[in-house]
Amino acid sequence: MKTNAPLVKTLEALAFRPVRDLAGSEDQFLRRLQDALEVQGNPAVFLPSHSGESRKNRSEEPPCRPADSRGLPGGLVNLNPRLPTLVLPDLHTRRRELFQILTLPRDDTGKTVLQELDEGKLNLVCVGDALHSEGSGAAGRWRTAWREYLGGFRPSPEMDREMNAGLALEEMIFLLQNRFPRNFFFLKRNHENITCEEGRGNHPFGKYAAEGEMVFGYLEHRFGKDVIKELYRWEHALPLMARGPWYLISHAEPGRAFSPEEVIDAARRPEVVEGLTWTRRWEAEESAVRDNLGRFISPWLAGRALYWAGHTALAEPVWYGEENLVLFHGSGPLRGWILPPEPPDLTREGDSPRGVRESAGLEELFQTLSAEGDGPDS
Repeated sequence: MKTNAPLVKTLEALAFRPVRDLAGSEDQFLRRLQDALEVQGNPAVFLPSHSGESRKNRSEEPPCRPADSRGLPGGLVNLNPRLPTLVLPDLHTRRRELFQILTLPRDDTGKTVLQELDEGKLNLVCVGDALHSEGSGAAGRWRTAWREYLGGFRPSPEMDREMNAGLALEEMIFLLQNRFPRNFFFLKRNHENITCEEGRGNHPFGKYAAEGEMVFGYLEHRFGKDVIKELYRWEHALPLMARGPWYLISHAEPGRAFSPEEVIDAARRPEVVEGLTWTRRWEAEESAVRDNLGRFISPWLAGRALYWAGHTALAEPVWYGEENLVLFHGSGPLRGWILPPEPPDLTREGDSPRGVRESAGLEELFQTLSAEGDGPDS
């Protein structure tokens, strides 16, 4: 099966959209956002697929996103355990790098990520952070954009470039959610807080300047309140955790041990949202990672399970063997990791799973897909 050519063309156009085309894109953005909301808020989309399955498998397969206490798709994603999963770290406006990853052929199959998504042969999980560029050159852009913000965005060439990249990336995400609702998942993170609210597990965000406040002001000024309202709904409809056969994935490492029921009903549990989107290394309870693996993953896989999280930017991904934790939000070009259906052997000859290992240890176990380039684009 060939990849849907119109989809590839549309994604490419967004990945390379020039800043001059940002003006006038409001209606298209809102339409695609509302389409994504319709899919993300529909519990029927995430019920088990029965095609080609035996009666026994049909009865045992859980919903892809179990419904929460409101009857809406909840905060936990049950990934198809029979498929490999490509997991991507924080995106931060890197639309062109995402497009590169989507159109790269895998070494073992020779097919692109998009082709495998189209054939239902791959899961893809992004751990969030679509907006707010980071990396090389970002600090200078945000300092200049701060002055533009203080001047009422008249003019705002740096903020225009920032928002063109971030909003185009979000449109790409909407399209992927709509096209592959059971195979592509974008998890909520701390940057998904378009109104800069304090509450519901969210906190206002600022790193180089007051990025959250600036993005809200720009959207209100240029796109209008309808877009902000719908983006707010979309952010709160996003899942928080993805569960594979031997791994868990969330934006941040867990602050404490959560139950599946808590994660599913996270929309009504602010402490769960905060604990899976804001936690840093020094903030988590000592055994939080292992306790979550024990609660979510089959007991017979204890010791072979891994928890994958982004959020904390590191020079290279780090594998904390003692905790079975991988922090994989590196500061270089976007790099994804393919997690196979079967758990890897976490020990190497003459080695043990304990201690801290750099990314080289992970590369011995997992295939990677890497984009070229770093830092914010225009």
